[in-house]
Amino acid sequence: GTDASQVNEAMELATSFASMKLK
Repeated sequence: GTDASQVNEAMELATSFASMKLK
């Protein structure tokens, strides 16, 4: 995809991992 979409996906993944670690 576009660079913007890749950045969005990366941020979402990071957020998901962070949430899992907090739990």
